[in-house]
Amino acid sequence: MNAQSLSSSTEARQLVERLSSRLENEKRELVLFLIELAELDAKKLALELGYPSTLGCLMNELKLTESSACRRIAAARLLARFPQIGRYLLASRLTLMGLVALKDVLDDSNVDELLERAAGLSEPDVRQLVMRIRLADAATSPRSDVAPGRLRWRLHLPPPWRQIQWPPRRGILTKSSKQ
Repeated sequence: MNAQSLSSSTEARQLVERLSSRLENEKRELVLFLIELAELDAKKLALELGYPSTLGCLMNELKLTESSACRRIAAARLLARFPQIGRYLLASRLTLMGLVALKDVLDDSNVDELLERAAGLSEPDVRQLVMRIRLADAATSPRSDVAPGRLRWRLHLPPPWRQIQWPPRRGILTKSSKQ
């Protein structure tokens, strides 16, 4: 190894170490941002600034897009409810997008299990996990307050009338049905 390549590899190593340090700071700042956002949201402080909601405040004051603001509000509410989420965000075991994908299936009884199952997964994989959970819940606990057609819609199944072929093919009618 010559002196020039040793110098450039040393420079590259130092730059990667600085980037790593900045990334750790970014993760901490995200968790702190979410904690403070949860406080702003829970105390409805956006109203004091003249905004009708936290969303309006984030979009106007912080210049966030609507989708970015919604994601952060959802994540802040989840973090306030389940503080253990912070560890997963700090350790890069869960992304902000992955966390928000879990929002409709997390509850007090399953939060630790689902965070572990989602840890390290990409956002599309977390969405797949959520879909499997929803399908399993729908299959194991039929709800009396959901009409059969509504359940079909939630499971993205075609309506029964689309499964019937019309006009009927020859030979479908039996002798007993012709009488």
